[in-house]
Amino acid sequence: MDVSFFCYFRFKTSFAAPANPDEWPSDTNTFNINVHYNYESNSILFPILWTMDQFLDSTLANLFSFAGFGSIIGHEMTHAFDFKGRHFGPTGVDRNLTIGTTSANFKEKQKCFHRQYSGLGELRDTAGVLAENTADNVALVLAYKAWKKQNELGSKRLPGLELNADQAFFTAFAQNWCTLSTGATGTHSLGKLRVLGPLQNSPEFAKAFSCPAGSKMNPTNKCTLW
Repeated sequence: MDVSFFCYFRFKTSFAAPANPDEWPSDTNTFNINVHYNYESNSILFPILWTMDQFLDSTLANLFSFAGFGSIIGHEMTHAFDFKGRHFGPTGVDRNLTIGTTSANFKEKQKCFHRQYSGLGELRDTAGVLAENTADNVALVLAYKAWKKQNELGSKRLPGLELNADQAFFTAFAQNWCTLSTGATGTHSLGKLRVLGPLQNSPEFAKAFSCPAGSKMNPTNKCTLW
């Protein structure tokens, strides 16, 4: 009873207190593997498990960190501009960041992603699903651009692999969503779609793997947000 009262009292008093951007949300499990964006505090929450070697391994080429951890950061950053995040300013204050023509262009670009993922087999038509798929696409663009500025391999091939640096980067990105699943859960699409969608929209991927123009992995019409 004392614990229940403490939780209730803390929850109740939080309404009258100003938001603390440094406080870990009470409904978030520190040991959960899921990284997520907090709209109210305008922050990205990284559980402690993300400090383990399988996510950030300094013994590997840095492309693995950018394609893995970097794309996760890019994904969460994009939520600051999605259907919900765009209504919050830098300090969490309610403020629409996309108005007028910006808002109209944003919605028009998202229609492209909706059509693309519908064609890939994503049958759910919700703002949450669209926001996640859009974030996956922006994540790949941001991670790739960031990595190209720090590429330590140049045009070299990785030892033991018949892949050049760019090919290895996109392969590492795809491994983020290597899963065995019977169906989509929550607002995320199946892992397969989280790979195919962003890669179809990447001219750099098509160039790296010499995908013919107009082919499945190099469609003529590509979707972009920024």
